[in-house]
Amino acid sequence: MTPSEVDFHLEEYKQIRDEVTSLITKTEQLVQYCVLIAAGVFTWLTALSFGMDESGPCSKVPVSGDIAQQVWWIPAGAVLVVGLLGLGRFVRVKEMGKYLQQLEDAMGHKSLGWEKFLSRQPITVAVVTVVAWLALLVGTAYVAVNMQDLIQSGRGCIVKSEPSK
Repeated sequence: MTPSEVDFHLEEYKQIRDEVTSLITKTEQLVQYCVLIAAGVFTWLTALSFGMDESGPCSKVPVSGDIAQQVWWIPAGAVLVVGLLGLGRFVRVKEMGKYLQQLEDAMGHKSLGWEKFLSRQPITVAVVTVVAWLALLVGTAYVAVNMQDLIQSGRGCIVKSEPSK
């Protein structure tokens, strides 16, 4: 390789590593956003769906209202979409890692290089991320199913009408 080719590939290596770091950071942020979406939507729906009347806790949602029951699935849907985006990014990062390893083989010592080192390690971060995503998906689906059951089995709120004057 000529010095200009070495410079080019060295800069290319740096740029790809930066892109990999950016993709991983964005994926982690998406998971955090899913937690916020789930917490926000569940809090909002709980406040809108349940109340108190003279007899105690009650449901403000009509039992026959399909849309009112389906909105509980919004967080699970968001988690599913984020999981698919994360899968796409994981595949992209693996492709970039293979290319980076080729650059390391061509430009560096044959037994050294970050990608070569990583290829011999368990994929701990990916496994932990998948487990966290699955836990979030199962958790949001569990809440959606149980809230639908609670609404269907619950007592509707009795609105006390004001006497006419």
